[in-house]
Amino acid sequence: QDENFEAITRLNAYEQWGLLSDHEAESQLLLGGLYLSLGLHNEAGKRFETLLTPDIPEGVRNRAWFYLAKVWYARGYLDRAEHAIRQVQGKKLQPVLEAEKQHLFANILLRQGRFDEAIQLLRGWKGPADWMAYAQFNLGVALVRENKIAEADPFLTQVGTLESVRPELLALKDRANLALGFAYLQSDQPARARPVLGRVRLNGPYSNKALLGAGWWAYRRRTRRTTQSRRRTPM
Repeated sequence: QDENFEAITRLNAYEQWGLLSDHEAESQLLLGGLYLSLGLHNEAGKRFETLLTPDIPEGVRNRAWFYLAKVWYARGYLDRAEHAIRQVQGKKLQPVLEAEKQHLFANILLRQGRFDEAIQLLRGWKGPADWMAYAQFNLGVALVRENKIAEADPFLTQVGTLESVRPELLALKDRANLALGFAYLQSDQPARARPVLGRVRLNGPYSNKALLGAGWWAYRRRTRRTTQSRRRTPM
């Protein structure tokens, strides 16, 4: 019901009254997740760190490591985030969490500039449809940063043309088209950039950047025409 503060209050009260002794590990995991959702990273981290001991069931411990990786990533400690996410071993997480873990790991590698490793991680990975879109976007971005635009195009185009009404996926579509469009502009292929940038929604958050790219394309096109005209004009 999105009443996270109420849930935190009740969990803390039940813990104080000794009513959660049979579910201590799960309640700490839930509390940590609630604190994380509210942006209280320090409090969330403390809760997760109490669940990293060998006496905690592996499934709970794996989720604690995963959420701790999210805490470190959000705070910008990429090396600690990577260490935490690599501790998720043995039994895998639930499919949705496993997909989010792959997405988080790829983002950690990308922010560290380790594009080859991100590409290797994402190639051939399969997961839920929504997370596949994020994986394809990240793979496309990693390939662009390795100057492999021809390889990136199919992935970014697939994301940039997907059908959805969900705001987060519509924003991802715009980002994919923007990334591919600017990659073509920067590689001196403005003709390929124009139709891609044209797919960015005018009423979306990335419209200004897309219009800037379109303006850049028009300027480059006019400059080329002027140069060609001068070359054809007899002296």
